[in-house]
Amino acid sequence: MIPLDEWRRIGVRLRGLLEAQQIVYGRDHLAASQEWVIPALLDVIDDVEAFAARHDGRISADICDVVKNGVRSIRKKLAERGMLASVPPHSQATGLIAALLTVEGEVSYLLQDFDNETRPIVERAFLHLQRLLVADDTLRAKWYEAFTKGGETACEKLGAVHLLHHGIYAFKTDAKGGRTDLVLGHRLAIDPGLRQATSALVLTEWKLAKHAEHVQHKFDEARAQAKLYGDGILAGFELRSYRYMVVVSEEAQAPPEDLIEAATIYRHINIGLSRHTPSKAARKHRP
Repeated sequence: MIPLDEWRRIGVRLRGLLEAQQIVYGRDHLAASQEWVIPALLDVIDDVEAFAARHDGRISADICDVVKNGVRSIRKKLAERGMLASVPPHSQATGLIAALLTVEGEVSYLLQDFDNETRPIVERAFLHLQRLLVADDTLRAKWYEAFTKGGETACEKLGAVHLLHHGIYAFKTDAKGGRTDLVLGHRLAIDPGLRQATSALVLTEWKLAKHAEHVQHKFDEARAQAKLYGDGILAGFELRSYRYMVVVSEEAQAPPEDLIEAATIYRHINIGLSRHTPSKAARKHRP
């Protein structure tokens, strides 16, 4: 399950308990706070703690800190039995709900549905590039030179710079699963300057297909490389679910459909360098 979806389930449960507590507060004739609400809240605390442990490495350090510090503080209060003994059960439940809602709100903010907001920008950047290659002879000549003489590295540099123009910082993964800067070639350092200057990080793998029959194989190679990616996802700054496999070819080809594996969606993008419009080329190669 994608972390955001799982976290939303925790939030739904917590808000249900809040609603129940609001109903019984001040007129708890069946001792609902003591018998049902508080035990359920203790389960939620365990769920929140397990969430952070289960997704360690997939969520940012900021989220882990919010969860760990929040749970630590709540458990510390629960351990102070002398103080809690003098607090009525309905007040204990209300306090626990308030504390957990604070943690839930902070994490939800950091885990906001960033992909849905950012992915259209990435898609537009690739669409823009393909149209530019049809309309701009000078740009097409530059890409042809990179394609025929510079190779894969030259093309991925041009692609990364184009995406950066749209506020997207594209990177690839290295053999150890870390982030590599497509333009500079070294390990990508995420610093405040990069965050302020760009809208999002996106994993892309670029390949060249010199012959039409090699396109599918190159997409397969790109996915194999992307699967090595092991750095923790930076929630709120990096596309979590989408990885872009980009194959540059002389003529535009119809790319494969998206491939979904677990929580990851592999998008296939073909960049054609010929004068044919992408729509005509796609129809030409459609079975």
